[in-house]
Amino acid sequence: MATRPAASDGELRREAPGAGGLKRLLGRTLREVLAQTHVPDALVVLLQPERGLDVRHTPGLPPPDEASLRAAVGRLLAGTAEIELGGAEPRIGLALEVGDGSLVAVIARAADAGQRARFADRCPLLLLALAREILLIRGRRREDELERLNATARRIAASLDLDEVLDEIIRDATELLGADMGDIVLLDPQAGTLRIVAATGPESVGVEWSAEKGLSSRTMAARRTVMVRDYQRYRHRIEELAEYEVHAVLCAPLIARGAVIGTITVHSKNPAYEFQPGHTQLLSAFASHAAIAIENARRYQAETRLARELREANEQLARSLTLQQRLVEQVLSDRGIGGIARELASLLQRPVVLHDDLLRTLAGASPPGGESWEVLALPSDGLRDPALSAFLRELAASRAPSARPAPLRGAPRLVAPVIRSPTEVSGYLVLPWQEPLTSLDRALIEVAITGVALEMAKLRARVELEQDLRGEVVMDLLTGAYSSPDTIAARVAQLGFDLAEPRDVVVLRLEAPAPPDRRLGDSEQLRLRRRFRDVVAAKVGARSPASMVATDGDLVIILAARRRGAGARPDPEPPRSLVEETIEEVRGAIPGAIVSAAIGDLCRATEDYARSYRLTRGALEAACKLGGPGRVVDARSLGVARLIISSGDREELLDFARRRLGPLLGGGEFERLLLSTLRTYVESGFNQRETARRAYLHPNTVAYRLRKVGERLGTSLDDPSVRLDLALALQIGLLADLL
Repeated sequence: MATRPAASDGELRREAPGAGGLKRLLGRTLREVLAQTHVPDALVVLLQPERGLDVRHTPGLPPPDEASLRAAVGRLLAGTAEIELGGAEPRIGLALEVGDGSLVAVIARAADAGQRARFADRCPLLLLALAREILLIRGRRREDELERLNATARRIAASLDLDEVLDEIIRDATELLGADMGDIVLLDPQAGTLRIVAATGPESVGVEWSAEKGLSSRTMAARRTVMVRDYQRYRHRIEELAEYEVHAVLCAPLIARGAVIGTITVHSKNPAYEFQPGHTQLLSAFASHAAIAIENARRYQAETRLARELREANEQLARSLTLQQRLVEQVLSDRGIGGIARELASLLQRPVVLHDDLLRTLAGASPPGGESWEVLALPSDGLRDPALSAFLRELAASRAPSARPAPLRGAPRLVAPVIRSPTEVSGYLVLPWQEPLTSLDRALIEVAITGVALEMAKLRARVELEQDLRGEVVMDLLTGAYSSPDTIAARVAQLGFDLAEPRDVVVLRLEAPAPPDRRLGDSEQLRLRRRFRDVVAAKVGARSPASMVATDGDLVIILAARRRGAGARPDPEPPRSLVEETIEEVRGAIPGAIVSAAIGDLCRATEDYARSYRLTRGALEAACKLGGPGRVVDARSLGVARLIISSGDREELLDFARRRLGPLLGGGEFERLLLSTLRTYVESGFNQRETARRAYLHPNTVAYRLRKVGERLGTSLDDPSVRLDLALALQIGLLADLL
């Protein structure tokens, strides 16, 4: 280490703790030597094993090089009183061991014997005083270090805030070791990374790198403090810290309960600065404090987390019990589904909506001062939305609240299924979406679902009872099992319907609720038939409230009330649109559904219902036999053919149609024109002029085509029996999709 003149005290250089006091002491000693010995020039030397040389000298005496000075101090310590120093004239000197491995020496140039005598007389005392002061300074420095360590320990004991404690530790360590910056690094065993969690100097908190790289990794592996004199030349340096341009580095491991959890490191950006062996022990002490702080803070955090979880569990249990008790009270007091919704909104402090399994809104409520619940309601036709239908099927399969918002525009919604049985959903609870759901939220929602399920079970039982009563009355009406028209009319009136209104008899049957390759068990078939009935009843109730719905085995029967027009006269249009809309609703609610339907005669009197029902059922069976399932047939359009179709054999009827129409079936374009003209001719009552009008053809063209039809069929269209056969064959062909 190069010597420095006393005149250079203002030179900027970072010193170890206590260095400033030692320099001032050397300067004062130099002045005392000059004053008491009257020598013209002198120098005072302090040689410390951990820091090298410190020199103070008179301005007119340039100091020799460090090697010569060390050699001179060694000779003085060996007893030599006069030395040559740097080729100059001989000088007198004196050296003394301080006691901690350090040496002090005074070297002077004496001009005469008096100066030599005073030097020999006064300098031993001055050196003893210097040694004593050095020991006192070092003692005070050790006391200061211990006090700083004790203060750090006290702060650790007083605070359990890990970030705050670590910041104080690294700040104290950086200051006491005379470093420019420092950091504390913790190991993440799961991620296999090291991360800076506290630092002084440039902002580096959050920087992380692989746990297998760098000085911290090697320090942790060695489980001891490691010193690097120049980090820029260190072969294990990491790129994440290259921008900080540090040189001297001291790194100590953090060991808690025998496990290495990270490191504490101090850095110097001065290329000339060196950490000394004493610094190693000091940083190790800070590392011990840091490890204790981290262990205490982690334990405190774990205990705090456990206490919080216990508190939340108790709160969850208390709120769940309160919610359960109040919901049960609502169910027992028979306040209805609306009361359940209001109680849920009040307890959950958020708006709620309750839907049945067909997405009909049963009730909704908002907490006091809350937003309107209407914005949360699912659309009534939502089952037709493929994305929403798939979402609801996922909920039914998981039997748990949604893990993501419902796929709908508008307010994000959390949807929870209300389970009726292992395979059935009776409805849905809809809440505003909150992410993420806490365990308390889930527990309260599960309790809420239980209460809603109880109320829906009551509601379902009441509805099914009404359906059973209605079904009994309707079936008595359709089978004629009543004592008098007035009696059955009175029974129907008790259900809120009026038999004086004309009605069409419609019969629907669920033929295939799923793809043909999927075989369903009896319970699944029963569930689907029940859902089929519910969907039909819901659609008819919304579309035509005056209509009646009942079941007969696997058939769903609609007594469709005719809409009234001006003058309260019934609409002459049969309920074809109602049937088609209902079938479309079923397809949306039951994926893969195939529905057959038949429309019977309009009933104006009580005795018309039994006859129309027999006709409608027969037409449905005939249509399915001839044309297969999934057809909608109007029994009134069959004419006289319905008497034959309802009692005939399918293959025999098809054979009859093929024999009568065979030459016109499966032919080319001309044969299709002939068949179309023949159909129009039959539907026009065998009137050629009417046929021409309906087909937008010239009468001569009609006559030509009918002549060609007779030629192809080998018969005369003027024969009444031929005309009857062709009419029947065309009816059968239409039902069987031959045409």
